[in-house]
Amino acid sequence: MTDLSPANTNKPFTLRVFFPDGNPNGIRLIDDNNWTGRAICLSRDDLESKDLLEKIELVQQPGVYLLIGDVDDNAENPDNGIQLYIGETDNVAARLTQHADTKTGKDNWNRAVVFISIKGALNKAHCLWLERKLILRAKEYQRCVLGNGNRGNDASLTFSEEADCDFYLDKMLQILPFAGVNAFEKIDNSAINISAQSKTVDTGAPDTIVVPARDGGFERVFLGEDCWHAIRIHKSRFNDLKYIAAYRVGKERKVTHVAEIKNIEPVGDDGKYKVIFNGKAKKLTHPVPYISGSDPTLQASRYTRFEKLNKAQNLTELFDLSES
Repeated sequence: MTDLSPANTNKPFTLRVFFPDGNPNGIRLIDDNNWTGRAICLSRDDLESKDLLEKIELVQQPGVYLLIGDVDDNAENPDNGIQLYIGETDNVAARLTQHADTKTGKDNWNRAVVFISIKGALNKAHCLWLERKLILRAKEYQRCVLGNGNRGNDASLTFSEEADCDFYLDKMLQILPFAGVNAFEKIDNSAINISAQSKTVDTGAPDTIVVPARDGGFERVFLGEDCWHAIRIHKSRFNDLKYIAAYRVGKERKVTHVAEIKNIEPVGDDGKYKVIFNGKAKKLTHPVPYISGSDPTLQASRYTRFEKLNKAQNLTELFDLSES
C-alpha cells in the first residue's frame, strides 16, 4: 500500500534560494544544507539559454521534473488551477528541450520544477521510484489535471536506497509548495460563505483577485454568466476581496476585464469557491499585458490592489509578490 502521509512540516527548516540570472522572477535554485538534492524552478523560455543550463548543471544530469501549465477552472469539467506532467530522465536539459519543441514537444506547459542531486546521488532507479511516488500522490489527492496516463514504473531498490529516496521525497514535498505547486498536499475541506456587500473597511490589504481565464470560459462564464467558479481562495482573504479581474491565457496574455464581487460561495466540498459578480464585468481602458522574459507567469490566481489595475504597465507592476 502506498504511503501518502505528508512530509513533516511541523519542524523549522531553512532553504537557500539562488537567482543565477539576477532576476527574482527568473530561474531559482533551491538548496538545503542538510540535503544532497537541489530544486530548480525555470520557465519554458529559460531553456533557450544553453550556457545558463550548463552553469546550473542541468546538462547530462539525471533527475525528476514537473511540467506545469494553466488550466481553465471554468472548462466543462473544471479541475484545479494547474496541470502537471511528472517525468524522469538521465539528462534533464535535453529532455526539457524536447518537451519545449514547438513541433514535437508537449503543449500547455510554461514552467518546470526540476529535482537533481548536486553530488550525483540519483540514478535511474531512484528517479523512477520518485516519479512513481509523485504520480500516485497526485492521483490520490486530485488537486491538478495530471498528464501522466500511467502510474509510473516500479523500481527495484535496496532497503537502504528506499530509505534514502524517502528522505529525498520528503524534501521534495517540503519545497514544492514554496515553488508554487500544491498538488501534493491534502485539501482543506472547510467552507465559508461570505457576502462582499458587507465589506466596508479598507484594511490596505489586496482587494482584487486576478484569475487566469482561457477564451472559452472567459466568454461563456466571466462575461456570459457574471461569475467565476472553482477558484481556490484562502479564507484569510475573504473579508478584503472586492473585485475580480481576468487575465486572458493564450494569445491575449493580458488582464482585460474587472468586475465587482457580490458574493463568494463554496462549491462542493473540495475547498473551491464561486465568485458572483455585482453586475457585468467592465473592460479595462488600459489592459495590463504580460511582458515575456521579465514578468511572472500567471499560473494560478494572484492578488493585487484595484488601484493598480489603472496604473500598471505590466504584470510585474501589477503584483507585489510579497502579497501573493
